[in-house]
Amino acid sequence: MRNASTPPANLTLGLVQMKCSVNRQENMDKAVAMIREATNRGADVVCLPELFQDLYPAQTRATDTASKDRFASTAEEFPGPTTKILSEIARQCGIVLVGGSFVERGDNGDIYNTAPLLSETGELLGKHRKLHIPHYPLYWEGAYFTPGNLGVQAFQTRVGKIAMGICFDQWHPQMGQLAGLQGADLMLFPTAIGMKPTSSLPDQGSFDTAHWPDMWVNAHRAQAVPNMIAVGAANRVGDEGELRFFGNSPIIDYTGRNIVEPQRDEEVVTLGEINLQQMRAERDTWKLSAHTRQDLLSQIAASTALVQEKGSNGL
Repeated sequence: MRNASTPPANLTLGLVQMKCSVNRQENMDKAVAMIREATNRGADVVCLPELFQDLYPAQTRATDTASKDRFASTAEEFPGPTTKILSEIARQCGIVLVGGSFVERGDNGDIYNTAPLLSETGELLGKHRKLHIPHYPLYWEGAYFTPGNLGVQAFQTRVGKIAMGICFDQWHPQMGQLAGLQGADLMLFPTAIGMKPTSSLPDQGSFDTAHWPDMWVNAHRAQAVPNMIAVGAANRVGDEGELRFFGNSPIIDYTGRNIVEPQRDEEVVTLGEINLQQMRAERDTWKLSAHTRQDLLSQIAASTALVQEKGSNGL
C-alpha cells in the first residue's frame, strides 16, 4: 500500500471484466477473487462492473408484478450488506475500490442504480447514482430505476480525485466535463453494455452493430481528452438473454491513448499504469477549464430541454 501522505506520481488501475449468473453469492465470490488478483498484480484502484451481483435485469419492461417484486427485493440501503463486504475487501487489499453498482433503496423508497467508492481503509468515501437512465428495447431501465439526484462529484482519495459514472452516463460528454471542472484525475464507469448481431429501430429497419464495441471505447476518449483526465470502464461479458456483453473494457489516458489493449469476450483483470504527474502538468499548462464558456453551457441546457419537449429522447 502506498504512503498516504505522499502524492503519487502514477497509479495502477485494475478493471474487473466478468461473467454474471443467477447466483448472487457466486457472483460476489468471483468479484472478490478478481479484486484480489488485481491487488496481487499491483493495482492501486479497482473497478467492478455495473450490477455485478445478478443478471442484467432490464431486458424486459417488468410490467408484471412478480418481476417487479423480485427486482425490488434485491434493493438495499446505503451503507448496507453489499458495501459492508466491499469495504472489508478494500481494507484487506489496501486498495481504492469502485464497487461496481448495486440496487439501492433511497430514504424516500426510490430505487437507484448506485456505485460506491471505498478507501483503502474500508471507509465509504461517496457514491454515484446513475444519472442517465436508458429506456428502449433490451435496456428498459426506466421501468426499474429512478434517475440519480447527486450529480457528478469528484472525491478525494489517497491516489487523487476520482469521479464516477455508470454505463449510459458515459455517452454524455458533460460527465467528463463536470469531473474535470472539479479537478478529477480519474473517472470510472461500472458498465453493462452488450449487443445483438443486428438491431432495429421503428420504421428504420435493421442495422449492423459490429462497430458498437469500438464506438463505445471512443466515447470514453471523448470524456478523457477534452478534460485531460484518465478514464476507465469495467464491462461484463457473456450471454444473458438476447444480449451478448462484449467486454472491451478500456483504460484511456488524457491523450486518448489506450494504455492497454481492451480484451473482448473473456473474463479478465485488465491493468494499466496512469502517469498522474505528467497528466496534471499538461492540464495545468493547457488550462482548458479556465476557458470554458459558461454561456454555451446554458445553451446546451436549453437545447436539451427543447429536444426532450419534442419527444425525440426515448420511447
